[in-house]
Amino acid sequence: MDGLTVKTPDGAVQVKAKNLTDPACAEAVDWVFVATKTYDAQGAASWFPALCKKNAPVAVFQNGVEHRERFAPYLNPELILP
Repeated sequence: MDGLTVKTPDGAVQVKAKNLTDPACAEAVDWVFVATKTYDAQGAASWFPALCKKNAPVAVFQNGVEHRERFAPYLNPELILP
């Protein structure tokens, strides 16, 4: 992926995005977006130590409810945005 453009009320923001398959290659980011099936929260958790080193907020995109509770074992609940 060459990049990502996010349109906001204040204008377009260019995001430098990378596609990684190994959590060991991840670096700290400003925001984390999680889009997994409900049962794969634990699998996603292996990425959080590297990505969230600077207390990045984590937006969870899943059907259903209780996202904060599902990810609380792996993250500071105050950083989770369901």
